[in-house]
Amino acid sequence: MMGQTRLDKNSVFFRFASEGNVLEKVEFYGREIAVGDLRHTIAERKNIPKVDVMLVNEGTNEVYSRDGMMLQRNVSVVVRRTPVQTRKKAAVLQVEGNDAWSRVPAEQAAPKVVEPEKPEKRTACPPEYLCPLCRKIFDKPSISRCCGRSACSKCFEERRSDSCALCSKQWDIEQPRVPNLRLAEIVGSLDLDYFDIPG
Repeated sequence: MMGQTRLDKNSVFFRFASEGNVLEKVEFYGREIAVGDLRHTIAERKNIPKVDVMLVNEGTNEVYSRDGMMLQRNVSVVVRRTPVQTRKKAAVLQVEGNDAWSRVPAEQAAPKVVEPEKPEKRTACPPEYLCPLCRKIFDKPSISRCCGRSACSKCFEERRSDSCALCSKQWDIEQPRVPNLRLAEIVGSLDLDYFDIPG
């Protein structure tokens, strides 16, 4: 029986823009870590809301705006705090609470809530949300132990052989894969009405 392959432990590094060059390390298993996972880890470690955390590549200044984006090992990012949306709303209400505003009848003073319209033209679904085997949105994604990449559990089962369907490395066909719960959570939270999903 072939020996089991375990994922290597790797690291990425982060520092807060307001704290100079004080670097901290986050360890993970595999070759990549999702932006959403890193934001969650930093927010939990620093006891701050996740919505406050924005990640920027220290070398290229690229802003990592999507939780599904994958970061390579050993990358360094700068953490910037972003203002929470509710704080902006509170400031607006304070301005609107002056005397002139208070004289407006209640029916006129209350702003109407308008639901945002769905865009008529859908945008292409980001590739990080698509299974590399079936090219469809991930369904119960699992991580291959040999290369750390993800695919649908069904796609792995349909391509059962003595080599990985993603990297072609030899593996134990009975070796269990690891469910990618974080990726499943991200995909499950997507509003698919905004994306053009391959059929």
